[in-house]
Amino acid sequence: MGVHYACSRCHHRFTSEGEPEHCPNCGAGIGFEIEGKGVPLPMRLFGGVVAFGVGALLTGAIVGRLAG
Repeated sequence: MGVHYACSRCHHRFTSEGEPEHCPNCGAGIGFEIEGKGVPLPMRLFGGVVAFGVGALLTGAIVGRLAG
């Protein structure tokens, strides 16, 4: 069972037993992402911070409109 990769250039998904040298679709030699790992914790935390900021901004705007 090989590791699943996605090419960053053409987004082609393929499986390789070892470290791939080239994308079988476009021939790119670098930029392969390992698939199936899920969303990393730092990206989830950043998304939470952004969502909280947007929520606070909208709440402040609504309260400001109602008060003034």
